[in-house]
Amino acid sequence: MSSSDQNDPLNSTPRLIGPDERPSLGVAGANALQHVGMLLAINVAFPLLLLDALAERAPEADRFVGLCFVMLGAATLIQTAKTRYLGSGLFVPATFTAAYIPGLILAAERGGVPLMAGMLLVGAATEITVGLLVWRIRHFLTVELAGVVVLSIGLLLAIVGFRLMVAINEDGTRFAEAAAQPALGIVVLMGMALWAVYAKGRAASLAALFGLVLGAALTPIFGALGPHELDEIGNLSLFDVPMPFFPVPEFDVTLVPEFMIAGLACAFRAVGDIVTAERASFVDWRRPDYRSVTRGVLADGLSTALSAVIGTLGLSTFSGSVGIAAAAKIMSRFVAQLTGVILILVGLSPVMRSIARAIPSEVSGAILVFSAIFIISNGILVIGSRTLDNRRILVIGAAIIAGTVHTAFPHFFADLPDPWNAFARSNLSATVLIAVTLTLLFSLGAARRSQSTIDHADLTKAREFIQVSCARGGVATDVAEKILASIEEIITASEELEGTKASGLSLALSVTSERVTLTAEGAHLLRLAKSWEERQAPPPASLDEVDDIAGFLDHVRLRLLIAQGSDVTIRAAETTGRVRIVFDQ
Repeated sequence: MSSSDQNDPLNSTPRLIGPDERPSLGVAGANALQHVGMLLAINVAFPLLLLDALAERAPEADRFVGLCFVMLGAATLIQTAKTRYLGSGLFVPATFTAAYIPGLILAAERGGVPLMAGMLLVGAATEITVGLLVWRIRHFLTVELAGVVVLSIGLLLAIVGFRLMVAINEDGTRFAEAAAQPALGIVVLMGMALWAVYAKGRAASLAALFGLVLGAALTPIFGALGPHELDEIGNLSLFDVPMPFFPVPEFDVTLVPEFMIAGLACAFRAVGDIVTAERASFVDWRRPDYRSVTRGVLADGLSTALSAVIGTLGLSTFSGSVGIAAAAKIMSRFVAQLTGVILILVGLSPVMRSIARAIPSEVSGAILVFSAIFIISNGILVIGSRTLDNRRILVIGAAIIAGTVHTAFPHFFADLPDPWNAFARSNLSATVLIAVTLTLLFSLGAARRSQSTIDHADLTKAREFIQVSCARGGVATDVAEKILASIEEIITASEELEGTKASGLSLALSVTSERVTLTAEGAHLLRLAKSWEERQAPPPASLDEVDDIAGFLDHVRLRLLIAQGSDVTIRAAETTGRVRIVFDQ
C-alpha cells in the first residue's frame, strides 16, 4: 500500500492523489473499473447508432464495436501520456463525442465508412491546427472561456444523461428499445449520491462503481435483461482480435464546415477538460498550463486521426471521468492508464463487448448525471477564479444562453439555411461558436491602463485605486491580492523617508489577458531604488549584526516585492525612484 493510503484513515477526508502519484493496486483497480464501466455504458450507443446509419453498407457489428473499444483505450493512453510533445499527462480519458455524430450520420448515408474516415480526418486536422496554435492564441483562450466550455459540457452531459436515465427521446417519447423502467435510473442515481455522501475515506471515491453494481443487480428485477440474453453471452468466445478496416478516405466538400466546427468544438472541449483536470489535480492551481493544454489538444486530434485510419468514430476527452475523478480526489495518471489498458482488453473480448452492449441506458444515464454534477461545479469554480467585468460577463452569459436555447429549440437551428446550420449542429457547437466569437470581438482594445497620483501616505486611496482597476480589467483574484500586497510594501517604504516634500506617488496599472503591470514612481521610492542596486549583498546572519535598520528593512521589502511578481525592475534617477512589477495572469 502506498504512503498516501497509509496516511488516510477511513474516518477522515481523503487527501488528493495527484497525477504523478500511484495509489495502492486495490484503489487503482477499483477506480479504473468504475471508469471503464462508465465509458462502456455510455459509448456503446455511438457505434450502434452509426451501424444503423450505414444500413446495408455496415461492417460486421461485433468487429466494429470491438475496434471502437480498442480505440477508446488507445486514445486514453495517448492522452494521459506525459511526453515532450504529446499527451496532457493528466487524468483525461477519451470518449466518442456527439460533436461528430450528426456529420458522421450524413457521411455514413452518403459514402459509408470511407467517407466517414475522410471527413474525420478534416475534423482531426482542424483540432491539431488549434493545438499547434494554442501558444499563439492563448490571449483568447481565457480562463473564463475554458470555464464556460466546462460548464456547458456539464450541462450537456446532464441533459443527455437524464434522457438516457428515463429512456426518452428529445420529443419526450420512450426509447423503442427501452425495456427497463425509468425508476431503475432514479434508484441508481440516488444510490450513488448516498454512497458519495455517507461512505468513509477512499470508499466514497467508488460511487460510480457502486452505481454500476447496483444497476447490474437491479436490472433483472426491472426487466431489462432476461435469461435468453445471458445464454447468448455465455456462448461467445473469450478472446478475439478485431482487425482494422483501413478504409481509403473519401471527401465531400459540403460536409467540410460541419467537421471543421466539430473539430473546433472538440479542441475547446479538450481545453476545458484539461483545465478542469489541472484544477482538480493541484491544490495551488491558479491558471492553465498552456504547455499541457497544447500537448493534450494535439493528442486528442491525433487520436481522431488514428480512429479515422482504422475505420471507427471521432474522439474527444471525456468530461464524465474527469468529474468522477475530481469527486474522488484520485487524479493519478496510473489509474487513467490502467483504464485505457482495460478498455483495450474489453475490445479484444467478445464476451465483454456483449456485456457492455447489455447495460441498460437507464444505468448509464444515471452515472452520466452523477458525473455531470461535479463537472458543472468545476466549471463554476473556474469561472469564479476571475474578477468578472462586463466583457467577461457578456461572453459567459451569451454563450450559456446560446447552448440553452439550442437545447430548448433544436429544430430552429436545424432549419437554418446552409451553411449556417453546420455551425450550430449541437448545443456545444453553438456555445463554443458564440463564446469564441465574442471573446475575439471583445479582445479588441482589451488592454487597459489606469493611472492615479495619490498622497504618498494615503494607503486607503492606493488600495481603492488598485481594487477598482483590477475589477475593471477582470484581473484574477489571486493576482489582485499580490498587487495589493506589493502596494502596501511600496507605500510603507515611502512613508519612512524623512524630509521628503514631494507632491505624491504616481501609480499605473496596465492589464492584458496575460499579465498585469504595476508601476509606481515618486521621490519617496528613491531610497528603495538605491537599495535595489545593492540587493546582491547577503542579509545579516542575525538581528544582532544589523547596524542599519532602515537598510535592513528595505532589503526585506525588496525580497517581498520580488516574491510577489514574475518580473521586478526598480530604477533610481536623481530625485525619484521607479518600481515596475509584472504579474502573470
